[in-house]
Amino acid sequence: MIEINLLPEELREKEPSRIVLPDIPIKKTAVAAIGIFAAIQILLFVFAFYQRLELFATRREIQSLTLANKTIAAEKSETAAVQAKLKQIQVLTTRKFYWASLLNAVSDSMTRGVWLRNLGVEPAAQNSRILKMEGSVVGAGQETAYVGKFIKELKAHPLLGELFSEIQLSTMNQKKIKEFDVYDFTLVCAFRKDKA
Repeated sequence: MIEINLLPEELREKEPSRIVLPDIPIKKTAVAAIGIFAAIQILLFVFAFYQRLELFATRREIQSLTLANKTIAAEKSETAAVQAKLKQIQVLTTRKFYWASLLNAVSDSMTRGVWLRNLGVEPAAQNSRILKMEGSVVGAGQETAYVGKFIKELKAHPLLGELFSEIQLSTMNQKKIKEFDVYDFTLVCAFRKDKA
């Protein structure tokens, strides 16, 4: 029989659509589902095993890099220590003046009756150094004049004027040896900052 429905499309009753499955074999489907599930499990196991291998390799690489880093850090610190020592050696070996020239200038400045017993460089305040000269002077009542002339000659010498910022008498003591009056004196010569 033929049915004619004259109602508009919106008002018509619609039958729910059914899913009709063809005859699927249940055993084959179950075996296929179990097979797919097992394959997924195997793939996940292989992936997890591969990830563990990668993690193990990464940890070994981290350990080797850590050891290499420690070695490099030790070598860097050794290099820095050697460079610091080289700088110290360079500072010590750079000559700001020649001792032979200094001693020659002191010898040129010597005056009559003056003898030097000791010359030495000592540290002074504010990272500077001084040249300390100890000597004796003998003269018939003109000992202080001889020392004054010696200081004047030292100050007048061009090399010594370049090396020292000041030259001054530190101490002067009188003593008698047999019948002679002897004066022991100490001169302090302050090196200039760039010459110390």
